[in-house]
Amino acid sequence: MEWWNLWIPFMGTLITFIGTLITLSVNVKSNKKQAENNRKFTEKMNDSQSETQKQLLIQKNEFEKVFVKQKIDADLKAKARIEWISQVRELVSTYISELSKLELILEKMIKAAALMNASDIGLNPPNYPSDLSTIIDESVVLIKQSRISINEYSEKVLLYFSEKDEHQEIEKTITIIPKSLGNFETFIDNNLPVNAKLQLLLNTKNELKGNISEIRSIFRKYLKNEWDKAKEGK
Repeated sequence: MEWWNLWIPFMGTLITFIGTLITLSVNVKSNKKQAENNRKFTEKMNDSQSETQKQLLIQKNEFEKVFVKQKIDADLKAKARIEWISQVRELVSTYISELSKLELILEKMIKAAALMNASDIGLNPPNYPSDLSTIIDESVVLIKQSRISINEYSEKVLLYFSEKDEHQEIEKTITIIPKSLGNFETFIDNNLPVNAKLQLLLNTKNELKGNISEIRSIFRKYLKNEWDKAKEGK
């Protein structure tokens, strides 16, 4: 039995050693599995972050494309609006110039008609010119020519505006004098009394003067608003 007593400690040590090996093996496998899980988790996180960054980059590029397109559209609109403003301003300026020429013609006619009317009622104005009728006739010819230009520029201005309600005031103001000049067909009638002709001239001149002032006021405000829109890229 002595050999058995010798083997008992050895067996205990052997069992302990084997247990240790088994424990180490289990721990190694567990560590490998944990490491693999950690690796997979890290890869998954990296893939997720990579996909997120990719999506963010795509969104950034799309945003930049939209922004650039909007900027280009705004610049084109602003450029077109500025060109439109410039063209309208030039036409309106020419139109007012034609109206001012008409005003000078009317003033000349009014002076002549006033002298003729004074003569008709028995007054003898000093330095009474003998060619008043000629002055009137020549002025009527000039008014006919002026009427053609005024109608032409009036229509050109209106072509830049639509039939929107906000443009109705502009159309009404621009067409006042062209319509009013139609009354001069009556003025040509030689049977019309001089005092009636004088009153027609005075009324037309006053209407013309007020219309020029109104056109300036309306277009000054309107074109300023359009200029502000152009600066904002609208």
